[in-house]
This record gives sequence, C-alpha cells and structure tokens, in this order.
Amino acid sequence: TSTSSCTSTGASTEAEIIAYFQSFCASKPSCQWAPPGASVMCSSTAFYRATDSNSLVTGEEKTAALDKMCDSTNTMWSALRKSLLPTEFDCSTRQTSFARTTFVAGDPGDVTDTEFEEEYVPPRKGWYRQEQLLENEIEKDGTLRVMLFSAATVFSQFFSIFIRDMLLSTGSLVLVWLYIFWTLESAFLASCAMFEIVFSLPVACSLWTVIMGQKIDFFQMLTVYMILGIGADDAFILFDAWLQAPFSGEVEADDLERRFAWAYRRSFKAMLVTTATTCGSFLIGACSVLPQVQRFCVFAAVVVLVDWLFCESFFASAVMIYERYISTTTRSKGTCMGPGCCCG
Repeated sequence: TSTSSCTSTGASTEAEIIAYFQSFCASKPSCQWAPPGASVMCSSTAFYRATDSNSLVTGEEKTAALDKMCDSTNTMWSALRKSLLPTEFDCSTRQTSFARTTFVAGDPGDVTDTEFEEEYVPPRKGWYRQEQLLENEIEKDGTLRVMLFSAATVFSQFFSIFIRDMLLSTGSLVLVWLYIFWTLESAFLASCAMFEIVFSLPVACSLWTVIMGQKIDFFQMLTVYMILGIGADDAFILFDAWLQAPFSGEVEADDLERRFAWAYRRSFKAMLVTTATTCGSFLIGACSVLPQVQRFCVFAAVVVLVDWLFCESFFASAVMIYERYISTTTRSKGTCMGPGCCCG
C-alpha cells in the first residue's frame, strides 16, 4: 500500500487534522501492516501484542513485509531490515535468532515524559508492570525471549536488576560467613573475619580516590567476591597457626603471649607469600592496553593488600579476645554460648 493513501487532503485546521488521523488509524487500514517507521502516518499495531489481539504479523502479511525488506531497490524497507534484524539475516531462509521492533507507549491525553515515567512505569499496576506480565506469558513455552529497552523504563529495569544482584551479593556474604563459622566454630570470629573482609573494600576505595586520585568504576566493585575467598583463607591460616601452637613443643597453651607470638610469626610468612603473589598477579594486568582492565587490576591489588593488613591486625586481635574472654567460658562445649556453638 502506498503511503499516499494514508494522507489527508480535506482537513483545514489542526483539530480537524488530528481528529481525521485518529479516526483513520482507529479503522485499522491496510497501511497499518507496515512496521513502525515505514508508514508516514500510521504505525503498526500488529507489532505490539498488548494492544492487538491478533498478536504478531503472520501469514501473508509477514511474507509481504519480508519481501519488501529483502528488496534492495526498496530503500525504506531494506533500511528497516538493517534496523530490526541482525546483519547475518539470510533473505533466502528468512530465519533469525532475534529481531527488534519499536512501538510508542503513552496516553491519549496530554502526558509529559516525566509524568509517564512517574505514573505509568514504577507503579505495580502501571504500564511497565503489565508489559512484564505479558513478557512472562509469552516466554512460558520457552521458544521466545522478549527484552524491552526504552528511555522511560531504563531506571526501573536497572533498579530491578540492582535489587536482584544485591540479593545475590547478600546470599554470597551469608554463605561465606556460614562457612567461616563452620570452620572456626565461633560466631564471634566468623563475624570479625567477615567484617575485616568487607571493610577492606571501602578503605581501599578511600585510598584509591583520596591518595591515588582515581575514580571508582562499576567493575571494581566486583572485587568484593574475590576478596571474600582471599580474606577467609587468611583468617583460616592465622587461626590454624593459633591452634597448632600448643602442639609445636615450643610454647604452652596457657601462655597466651608466647602462643600468639608463635602463631603470628608462622602465619605472617604464609600470608605474606600468598598476598604478594596475588598482588603481583593483578599488577601484571596493569600492562593491559585496556584502561578498564588496568584500573580493575591495580584496584584489586590494593584491596588484597588492605585485607592482609586487616587480617594481621584486626583479626589477630580478635583471636586474642576470643581466647581470653570467650573460649574460657564455664559453659560446656557444644552448648549455646559455649565453645563450638553460637558465640563460643
């Protein structure tokens, strides 16, 4: 259908033109079979299932649209094919793994972009929520995946992804804490170890921004997952040396000062070697030609160094506090608040 059949020639005022366009589009003429952008006047309703009970374009309409897209002499439709379909789309087979379409969402009244974002997108019963429910309905059979991207919904989409990732991050912290608690058999030591691990990140950020004068990138925050494993390993090394000290034949279990000195010297060397090799490995990444990789590797090395310093100072002090004031409780082992259970 030519676009000339979709134009108005009798309207003389703006109100009459708008009324004519609205009545014309409401009648769903044949020119509406054209994809958005291919028709001067009317956009296709068939490309948005939320307002069209006939769903996507199928049958003869789909074949006609693909014929126009694959016609190199039809510049408008061939350009549309490059915009909606991937470059590897083969006109002979007419099969593709993904495609893109556009539609205009809004209100028939005078709604500004800000009002649309505030009233239609965030609410639970708003337009964006209804669109998400529609996506879930379409994706039930597993043959089609729908992804919506727009300037109006980008904040809601980012916020939903952020909430999901935060829940996963919290789950990682909880699992690491539980593993440390299971290994050290002390909720107090597990909490102290988790604190020094997590707190090493903001300290490293302060050194990175204030001392080194650099900016924080999003990817640098991913070092929290790396430092969870490295920090827990350092805590295990120090506490294991503390447990080995009475069996070394050099110190007595009741001599806390000498026992701590022996454990500190033994664990210091082991953690220094592992920290040096880890920092060195990350610093090699500073030779990368990619600026983001350079910043991530150097920042990761700073985080590992700060965590090692915290383990040698804060967690070492926590071990002494645990031995002096908590593990010597009069409660029997295995009972709540006793050694091997809860705070003990």
